[in-house]
Amino acid sequence: MRCVLDARGRIPATARIFTDGHASQTIVATSSLCPKETAAAWRATGATVWELPLRFPAGTQEDLAAPELDLEALMRRMGEAGFLQVLCEGGSTLATAMVAQGLADEIYLFVAPKILGAGSLRTFGGQPCDLPTAPRFRITDVRNMEGDLLIRMRLENNG
Repeated sequence: MRCVLDARGRIPATARIFTDGHASQTIVATSSLCPKETAAAWRATGATVWELPLRFPAGTQEDLAAPELDLEALMRRMGEAGFLQVLCEGGSTLATAMVAQGLADEIYLFVAPKILGAGSLRTFGGQPCDLPTAPRFRITDVRNMEGDLLIRMRLENNG
């Protein structure tokens, strides 16, 4: 199964994820911000649509911040559906949210031998921690993957 997060209904029902022959193995996690017509079009492809609650990022004012899908509610729903493991593949926003909300117990971090300049996205750029309070991971494996480095880390039991 695969799950795509789209709180606002931006992915068209004609996107490859719905037309590649595996739509019935697709869950779309969305919110009340998604137009009902979009959710209906996703369902018409054979995909399952879950409407989840929204949350505001920690440390923001609700009237100024853009709401996000409640990832804890998503993980709870996935557990209720029988999923025992979930691989979250995404960019900086999803990675940061998963770690910040304490939902990641293992990280596969790919490091490319490239240096990006100002304005580039950081993997965990929004993590609201300082060094003493940052989650501590233990490196369990390091591999060269066709020129990139794969670092596998597990969350240490801090308590």
